[in-house]
Amino acid sequence: MNDRLKAARDGRTESEYEFRSPAGDAFRTTLDRIITGTTEAADQIDVIAAALRAFADGLVTVRSRMSQAEATAAEAGIPVEFGVGIGEPLNVDPNSYDIAPQVLRAKQIAAYEAAAGFVTEGRAAETAAHSALAEALRGPTTTLKDAEAQWGWLVLHTVGGYLATGSSRNLGRIMRVLGPQPDR
Repeated sequence: MNDRLKAARDGRTESEYEFRSPAGDAFRTTLDRIITGTTEAADQIDVIAAALRAFADGLVTVRSRMSQAEATAAEAGIPVEFGVGIGEPLNVDPNSYDIAPQVLRAKQIAAYEAAAGFVTEGRAAETAAHSALAEALRGPTTTLKDAEAQWGWLVLHTVGGYLATGSSRNLGRIMRVLGPQPDR
């Protein structure tokens, strides 16, 4: 993008010295549109970069909530496959007279519910991050697609006009040097 913008600016500057005519003015007007469009596209790229940074920050929050869920479950003795999932609390016989498994299960259920809360927060943060990214990209994507579609045609039109004018000038010079040609 920066190379194209620099090339357009350089072409415009050079044309001011070498191309002084109504056609040169038209050439510069077209280049001004190219420069403006390219600058707008570059600005949109900055918008996209900011949206991607915000999305990455959102994903860091998501990962943090998932890690909190895993740690909470693991501390309570619930089986955890880190990065994959959290198992279920211990199953105990509700008719057992041994109180230790009953207490452990109660702690695991509380930890499981807390972990589920962290997962819910993480999923909500993930959904919000995806939605914010999609919304942030909606306008810039359209602008960039339009700019990309128009860039080639604008350059072709500009360069073609420049070459045609330059060629007609040179043709006139050549004809003057050659002098009048006999009819054939």
